[in-house]
Amino acid sequence: MIKKSLKIDNIEPERRIMPQILLLTFFTLAANLIFSQDIKGKILSDKGIAIPEVRIFNKLNGSEYYSNSDGSFSIPNSTSTYDLLIIKDSYIHLNIDGNVVDIPQGGLLIKMKSMISNNDDLGNESVSEGEDGEGSNGDVYSLLSSARDPLLQAAAFNFGNFRFNLRGLDYKWNTLSLNGFILNDLEIGGTPFYLASGQNKLTQYADNHLGVANMNQVYGSFALNQNFDIDASTYRKGLNLYYSNSNRAYTNRLGLHYANKFKHNFSLVAGVNRRWANSGAYPGTFYDANGMYLGLTKIVNSKLSLRLMGVYAPNFRGKRGAVTKEVYALAGDNLYNPYWGYQLGKVRNSRTNRTQIPVGTFNLNYRINDYINLSSGVLILKGKRADGSLDWADTNDPRPDYYQKLPSYIQNKENAASVAEKWKSDENISQVNWESFYQANYNNVQSIINANGIQGNTVTGKRSVYVLIDRHADPTEFEHFSGLNFSIKKWKANVTYRYEYSKKQNYNKLTDLLGGDYLVDQLDFVDDPNQANPDLDSPNKIIKVGDKFGLNYSSKQQKIGISTEWFRAFKKFDAFWGLNTSKQYSQRNGIWKNILFANSQGKSENVSSNNFEFKLGANYKINGRNYLQAVASYHNLSPNFSQIFANPDQSNTLLDSWQNSKLIILQSIIIIEVQN
Repeated sequence: MIKKSLKIDNIEPERRIMPQILLLTFFTLAANLIFSQDIKGKILSDKGIAIPEVRIFNKLNGSEYYSNSDGSFSIPNSTSTYDLLIIKDSYIHLNIDGNVVDIPQGGLLIKMKSMISNNDDLGNESVSEGEDGEGSNGDVYSLLSSARDPLLQAAAFNFGNFRFNLRGLDYKWNTLSLNGFILNDLEIGGTPFYLASGQNKLTQYADNHLGVANMNQVYGSFALNQNFDIDASTYRKGLNLYYSNSNRAYTNRLGLHYANKFKHNFSLVAGVNRRWANSGAYPGTFYDANGMYLGLTKIVNSKLSLRLMGVYAPNFRGKRGAVTKEVYALAGDNLYNPYWGYQLGKVRNSRTNRTQIPVGTFNLNYRINDYINLSSGVLILKGKRADGSLDWADTNDPRPDYYQKLPSYIQNKENAASVAEKWKSDENISQVNWESFYQANYNNVQSIINANGIQGNTVTGKRSVYVLIDRHADPTEFEHFSGLNFSIKKWKANVTYRYEYSKKQNYNKLTDLLGGDYLVDQLDFVDDPNQANPDLDSPNKIIKVGDKFGLNYSSKQQKIGISTEWFRAFKKFDAFWGLNTSKQYSQRNGIWKNILFANSQGKSENVSSNNFEFKLGANYKINGRNYLQAVASYHNLSPNFSQIFANPDQSNTLLDSWQNSKLIILQSIIIIEVQN
């Protein structure tokens, strides 16, 4: 009996445990059946043609796959969600994500937009079940913000977004962003394309949108929005060597581009390039630009990915100038350029631009769970940017197209006709006369008493009246942002915090005395020489090549803000709204004390202003190819630095009255696609 009792005691616990183990095993197998099902689908062009060899990158585990000849694909999956990056040369990259259980029975149907197509594209994700309770079989795809506007395409190709004011809006209203960072200049609001000039292999795919849009990486503006999302893991593996020849700003272009993927989910993209022209399409112009970039991506695990990128695009170029119709007629040349002339038989340009600004960024992306994603980043840039030009003092204006030198200004008809005739035959009249500058400086021998403010210090020599100078605006910038992207029921939303810091060193630098021995630092248009010193601590300052003169101050801006955007896709329409609020600070710091301005030296008041923006919009989807869009937005924006300070070059004085720019934008779009 004792043995029987012991046997029962040993068997009973096993009988109680076994059903639990079987039940747990059943649920585990069921979960695997649900979440381990393959993600299937088909990839088509916007014309409905199957696209083979499309790269499908699984961002959750770093694996990659390719579509078959009929555009179909099948990806093993073991999670409840999916996050795929769809990549194909000559097509706009797509990112699709969602829950596995929401995938239609027939699989995902993904349409890719050709980079050379003029038609607006549609989204790639099936809209989830509408509020009317019907299934998703009849859903109409949502609009992609990366769809290309025909006007935008034409302007980008023929004019360049920097030169062409789309819809007549000034370029300061545009927004240029890179990997979630806003690159717009805080001081003037401009878009600094020069930071990545010529890095076409790195920036060839952009998300462009004209007007107020829903849920971009940044809040955006009511004008042109351009975003470059650079991720080394999205570039096709390989080594590319390319060369091209043109007849525009530069004549030769040579580059090397390399991308590869290594073990442990590590990716790299790198490149170097050079563009140059000893003589561009416009006479007297030249171009000397180099570029280099390096991008690294590390997918740590299914939740965390890191990105590091650096871009450096130094360039030095000779400019061309826009002139009046009269000058073009006098020159008999539609490519006439007034900025150059011959010096000892060689072409020399009087207007140049030099940029040397490296940029570095670091991005972190962390998937907290299936519904919340954290993105954060830091950007740093520091360098020099200068515009070179001819400068003169107490002498005649040397510009060949100066209005007082033209026949239309000359009252004597015979003299006017003589000048018009000389334009056809005398290059000393129609172009920059370099030899006259040297001669004027050689002949101008003077003695400066009490030079540099030192009693009894006399400097004698050839005082230059014509010189070449560089006007510097050397930037230092820092930017940090952190944002949460999340889903609440059927809404997709984000909340982003952003801090921007910008400081510029503004000064003039002497680059060439043009045969003279020195330049005296004095302000123009001041009758009394004793009142013309921009640096009171050093009156009668003697300037040599490399010295600063004229002005010397720093401008500082800071901006801190938070924004949120919400988007929901219904069966027949999409709805979105957004809010952006920030506080901006502007301050001037004068390095020198100007005799004419009592408050020229030291720090100014730290002027603050508030920004507020709101947008509300909807897209009505008539069918898969036609839609209506209506957007209303309000913008209350801070003034630029030059709109706050009366004379920032010389003084801390604020304007008596300044205020924010207030705009109300009503935007409607009707897209009707006619198919052959």
